[in-house]
Amino acid sequence: MVSGLAVKGERSESAGHEVPLTARAEITPSPVGEAETRPGRTDPTMDRIERAEPLLTLLEVAELLNVPVTTLYAWRHKGEGPPGYRIGRHVRYRWSAVEAWLEQQADYRPTARAS
Repeated sequence: MVSGLAVKGERSESAGHEVPLTARAEITPSPVGEAETRPGRTDPTMDRIERAEPLLTLLEVAELLNVPVTTLYAWRHKGEGPPGYRIGRHVRYRWSAVEAWLEQQADYRPTARAS
């Protein structure tokens, strides 16, 4: 048995007989963009986690905003800046949250008109 799947000609440990090829579980790769279907999965949260956007690191956000990493730490300390998540000892950001925060920072001052 390899990873719980029987190989043709291999004896089942529990029954002591050869497992027919039709009794084996077939594993096929899922098409690109679709979540893999796992037998027995009843928790939709796991499917959502697999499709979740990747989280950005402090360095990635600092480079994106063209600010030093220390500025991000200062903003977090003051409760300013994009919302981040503490994961263990690391800080991570969602791309969508950084974009939303950035849109809120837009400076829509009217431009001075030439007379």
